[in-house]
Amino acid sequence: MSKSSIKMVLLRLVAIILLVLVAMIVGSMIGYGVIGDGDAMDVLKPATWTHVFDMMDGTQDK
Repeated sequence: MSKSSIKMVLLRLVAIILLVLVAMIVGSMIGYGVIGDGDAMDVLKPATWTHVFDMMDGTQDK
């Protein structure tokens, strides 16, 4: 493989990873904001995820 083809493969890999991350964030915002009747921007707050993980491991009730 030539140097330029390796760069293209790495560029595609980075682009795919970024697109997956954006899709996960947008999906979480839609799920939390539209389906869950919360504020969509709250999904970006660490406190929201702390609450979710606390509910998952049973240390906090709903």
